[in-house]
Amino acid sequence: VYAVDISKVFVNNILILSRERGQRNVEGVINASTDVQLPPRSIDIAFVCDTYHHFEKPLAMMRSIHRALKPGGQVIVVDFRKIPGFSTPWVMDHVRAGQPQVVREIESVGFRLVEDIDLLKTNYFLRFESAGRM
Repeated sequence: VYAVDISKVFVNNILILSRERGQRNVEGVINASTDVQLPPRSIDIAFVCDTYHHFEKPLAMMRSIHRALKPGGQVIVVDFRKIPGFSTPWVMDHVRAGQPQVVREIESVGFRLVEDIDLLKTNYFLRFESAGRM
């Protein structure tokens, strides 16, 4: 398991918690704003939870994730619904893009949406797989 974040503090906290719980298979990775810093074809699943809206360069980051995925790999994105009249003012001011734009961005770099699960009240849950191009 790779715990990837641009914040060294966040990665260190995850490593501390995982060690306290006896999880020895977690490796911390400090990434850049355009690259997850993972080897090509090294992961089966990328789980991006409540962080996609922080990607400063989402297309570059998603290309990097695409490279890191093994054939048949998938990306799960969970992030805040940004819907006027539904979302909180914090979400409306803080979150860069709504779900339709997120889907367009991710599909534009070689993924296809395979599942959109209405699972959470204030967040969406999307599953993508490689469309075979990048």
